[in-house]
Amino acid sequence: MNSPPSRHSLKTRITLATLGVFLASLWTLSLFSTRGLQRDIEKLVSADQLVTAGLIAEQLDHELKERLQSLQALAGALTPQLGEPEQLQRFLDQRPDLLTIFDSRIFITDRAGDTLATLPYNPQHIGINFADRDYMAGVLQRGQPTIGKPLLGRTAKVPVVVMAVPILDAEGKTAGALAGSMNLEGPTFFEQMAQRHNGRRGTLTLIDRQNRLIVLATEPGKAMSALSLDGPQAALSRFLEGEEGTTILRDSQEGDRLIAARRVPTADWLVLAAQPTRKAFAPIRELQRRMLLYTLLLTLVAGGLTWWLLRRHLAPLAVTAQRLDELSRQENAPPPLPVDREDEVGQLIVGFNRLLETLRRREIALKRSEAHFRLLTESASDVVWRLDRDFLFTYISPADEKLRGIPAASVLGQPFWVLAPEDERPLILHAFATLASHAPGNDAATTFACRQSCRNETQLWTEVKASVEFAADGTIAGYHGISRNITERRRMEEQIRQLAFHDTLTGLPNRRLLMDRLQQTIAACRRNGSHAALLFIDLDNFKPLNDRYGHNAGDLLLIEVASRLRNGLRELDSVARFGGDEFVVLIGELGSERATSLSQVELIADKIRASLAEPYVLTIVHENAPSQRIEHQCTASIGITLFDETRDNPDDLLKWADRAMYTAKESGRNRLAFANQ
Repeated sequence: MNSPPSRHSLKTRITLATLGVFLASLWTLSLFSTRGLQRDIEKLVSADQLVTAGLIAEQLDHELKERLQSLQALAGALTPQLGEPEQLQRFLDQRPDLLTIFDSRIFITDRAGDTLATLPYNPQHIGINFADRDYMAGVLQRGQPTIGKPLLGRTAKVPVVVMAVPILDAEGKTAGALAGSMNLEGPTFFEQMAQRHNGRRGTLTLIDRQNRLIVLATEPGKAMSALSLDGPQAALSRFLEGEEGTTILRDSQEGDRLIAARRVPTADWLVLAAQPTRKAFAPIRELQRRMLLYTLLLTLVAGGLTWWLLRRHLAPLAVTAQRLDELSRQENAPPPLPVDREDEVGQLIVGFNRLLETLRRREIALKRSEAHFRLLTESASDVVWRLDRDFLFTYISPADEKLRGIPAASVLGQPFWVLAPEDERPLILHAFATLASHAPGNDAATTFACRQSCRNETQLWTEVKASVEFAADGTIAGYHGISRNITERRRMEEQIRQLAFHDTLTGLPNRRLLMDRLQQTIAACRRNGSHAALLFIDLDNFKPLNDRYGHNAGDLLLIEVASRLRNGLRELDSVARFGGDEFVVLIGELGSERATSLSQVELIADKIRASLAEPYVLTIVHENAPSQRIEHQCTASIGITLFDETRDNPDDLLKWADRAMYTAKESGRNRLAFANQ
């Protein structure tokens, strides 16, 4: 669309009107801007000061780390020579460049702290003991690199600091120490950093936090003096406790100062960058004065102009807005508005007409999308559903009726948990309670498995994936999700579990499951102070049956043995096939008295022995021949071990029972034998 002529341009008229309103608003803004501008300037200056302190702290920390690393690298080459002062002295004399970073001196001590060599060489320093120094104690006692407390040099009367690292012998033990001393006011350390980063913008102070000591300062006379926290200085306490940041130090005598603090981690020092607030906030005062003057002059002119322009040129917009409101009240799609203007109002009407057309097309597309979605949900095998905020069904797809045989009409309006049997409802209630506790914007979804009831009083397993819907105000609008039939999958999982823990021939628990139950029985003995028993059973006449009639006959016999064992035990006892013709019976809760428990388990074992000794009648089915009926006599040898809470090793219990079984066999078979444990 072509732009309207300038004489019809609403943009020009609104621009003028906005100018008038802006000038009037500027007058109001000028009255309340003092505090806001001051806060903004404070933030900017504070950020600048914090960056300055951070840069200096970072560079100081870097310099300290480099010096420590240099000492550690040098200490690594000293171990074979330690104890030979002449060689150590030559070693240092050959490295005069070290004095560029340790401009005071470098010296080596043995593990007792006695000086062995020094650079530059001074015979008066040889033999001096430094074991009582703080930096030497950290190295010799703990074997850690240490930076000492800043000190005032005895000769030059300048702040110095000594750092030391351990010298390790071939076994990795501390054999001595390598220490270096440097002038903190020297050109290689603090001086250059202070000039580079601070200049004329304020003062810098370097503080030892632990000792409350001003190490260095750009203000004369403050270096190596104790830090006072009296009066206004108390505001620095939080920085000494480990905080970093900025604050304004209110001082009526010296003037307010903006303080920024950053730590030097390697030495646990603190860098303070200070700047007078009077200098920092000077530009804002001049800006405020000029703004008030200009605003006063412009307001007088713009006040009347704004009123006249707004009244004259915004009247057509009010008429158009009234017509749009009338159209919005109609139920059907409103017709396009007539366009009878060439200015921005005309453009607005044209844009509104285009919007109506777009909405009409989107409505058609939405109806098609809804039809497509309904087709998908109604033809899908998974059940699609939706709940209101009270967990009541508002929609459920036809797949539910196909799956469970219950019409949708009887489900709508009911809570979700009516689909499940009574014992499954606590699980469902917990899942939806957890889902409802999610806050807007979080991953408000959950997945759980539960059984659902069918029309024919059967049940099926379903996997439920549920999500929560939030309204625009953040409240819960409802829930939606999908339920999938996983009955066959659960059946396969149960089958796999059965194969993992049970013998495929007899259906009895296998060795793995037996060991788990044995651990549980041992724990029960420990809790109750009771006894339990383990019976190791081996069939006496099994191999001849296999040799004569084949393995099919042997399998039939093992199945029958398993059945007799199951029928002859209490419900709380366990029987397992251990392998081949070996079975293990676990008997628990016999009693607290050993003698009584022995009598009980002997009675049970003898009953089992007698049951297994009864003749077996087996029917062998052949594929291409008539069935064969045979009788077989088979006895069992049983080894017994009785145990209580003092016997807690399952492997030992099985070993003892196994040995007792062999004792029973050697005694003539078809016998019982107790383990000697």
